[in-house]
Amino acid sequence: PTQDSKQRKKYWKQKPNNSKEGSMETKLYSVEDIKTQIFHPPQFCHNVGHALRFFTTQFQNPDSIQNRYPDDFRLYEIGTYNDLDARIKGYATPKFICSVRELLEQDQPDPINFERLKRAEGTDHNGQDNS
Repeated sequence: PTQDSKQRKKYWKQKPNNSKEGSMETKLYSVEDIKTQIFHPPQFCHNVGHALRFFTTQFQNPDSIQNRYPDDFRLYEIGTYNDLDARIKGYATPKFICSVRELLEQDQPDPINFERLKRAEGTDHNGQDNS
């Protein structure tokens, strides 16, 4: 066996690291379809800025249903995923981020502007109630 194959075998035999050090918690975002009353499958994003950029890019496509009917869709943060233990934790109540119309009306998604939107909805950047 080559040195590389020995190193690969050693790597795969390692025990999982049970410490929180080095883990990455990723947020889950979903789009609610108000007309059909369903949430679309989630998208994993590092933070709200990443989600805004991802969804804005998707919805700017003129053939997307969200672009055609922007008032029928809303973006929510719905939970977290931890890459260390593969656990997904859903929130008891999805955290409203913005409507698709608000996303499409901005030239460049700016998380600072969306912090204003979330405060107007009664939540801070962590989804905590400010009312």
